[in-house]
Amino acid sequence: MDQASPDSPVAAGFDSDVDSGSVPVPKPMLIRFLRVTGWFTVLALGAALMPAKWFVEATEELGLGEFPPTPLVYYLARHLSLMYGFVGVALLWFCRQFSQPGPVSWAAQVRPLGVFVIAFGVARTLIDVIAGMPLWWTAVESGGMLLGGCAILVLQRRMN
Repeated sequence: MDQASPDSPVAAGFDSDVDSGSVPVPKPMLIRFLRVTGWFTVLALGAALMPAKWFVEATEELGLGEFPPTPLVYYLARHLSLMYGFVGVALLWFCRQFSQPGPVSWAAQVRPLGVFVIAFGVARTLIDVIAGMPLWWTAVESGGMLLGGCAILVLQRRMN
């Protein structure tokens, strides 16, 4: 195996899979950036669970006018927070995997993804109920998410 020169991206701790003409990015810096982003977005989960009264108070306190107290508005506010939190958890999971020594296979990531999708579907169901969304809405939206997560797990199991 050839030794990398001291000035090469590989010897400097940079990613060795860089295209010609692109600027190499140190893996540790990328992982740190993704971790910080992940932790900030995980904080949004709190808004998905906070009392409806807090949405109204926060909107008024920020000078954004009156918060419309309708099921659809609460649903959208909570789901957006849930989505940010879900992305944060996924970023933290991937950072954990890629900072481990040794090769990381794509297939090893599929099972946790299926579990995350199911957890997201359960959380969406709870938000739909809290927001007062119609049952048909919850069945289609959250039911589809739950079935999708189960499908990921079943298909991943068949790969092994």
